[in-house]
Amino acid sequence: MNGYTLTWKGAAAPYPVDGSIFRPDTLGALDTKSLRQQTIRIGSTDVALGELFGIETQREPQLTLRVSPDLRLHRLGAQMQQGKLIVEGDAGDDLGASMSGGTIHIRGSAGDRVGGPDTTRDRGMTGGRIIIQGNAGDHVGLRMRRGTIAIAGEVGLSPGYRMLAGTIALGSGPFDYPGLEMRRGTLLLLDPYAAVLKTPNFREEGVFDTVSFPIIRLMLGDMKLPQILARRGRLPQRMRLFTGDHFELGKGEIWQWVN
Repeated sequence: MNGYTLTWKGAAAPYPVDGSIFRPDTLGALDTKSLRQQTIRIGSTDVALGELFGIETQREPQLTLRVSPDLRLHRLGAQMQQGKLIVEGDAGDDLGASMSGGTIHIRGSAGDRVGGPDTTRDRGMTGGRIIIQGNAGDHVGLRMRRGTIAIAGEVGLSPGYRMLAGTIALGSGPFDYPGLEMRRGTLLLLDPYAAVLKTPNFREEGVFDTVSFPIIRLMLGDMKLPQILARRGRLPQRMRLFTGDHFELGKGEIWQWVN
């Protein structure tokens, strides 16, 4: 797999741009000439990548995108299966839609439905990892089946909406109706000072010492969350557990950091 850095050199795009072409497992299989000739749809026109992006090779087998604040690429990493995608800037909606493997690292913010279903799928991500250093929009992890999502900043409405399985870690509140209609899966709410709005569909099970639940500490370590928790400098020692959504299967878990 080849490694490339693509730097946006165009003006502000007047239309929403479908960025699903930007996958490390597909573009990384191309040589530089073929990569320059790949096209992306801007409005109703197909434009070669070489006209819009400066293209450099890199030693690491990954795809790095450098985008301007005027550009929002939607569906970045959609259906990707392996590799590493790094975005130096912000992403649009449907980031990592129906991805099944690999890692996406956003050094800015993202839009709605992170890790949700792609346009032709009814399931969200089924594997892989998404890390967002900024904020994200509504319905993070919509119908996700497996995989992990970690977000340092704030998110919009109902993270984990209709979640089937997987893990979502959120670094900053407030948290508005997390896990609504979830069947399974785990949400880690890692802002001990934030308000959490819940529906009656969730039942409180008590407050637990995380030392007694090594699986929680394992998840925190595996997701490389220290960068998300850096401003607090520690991992949670106690967490409150809620189970639900009991109007659905009721096997989901929401763990809330107790200060």
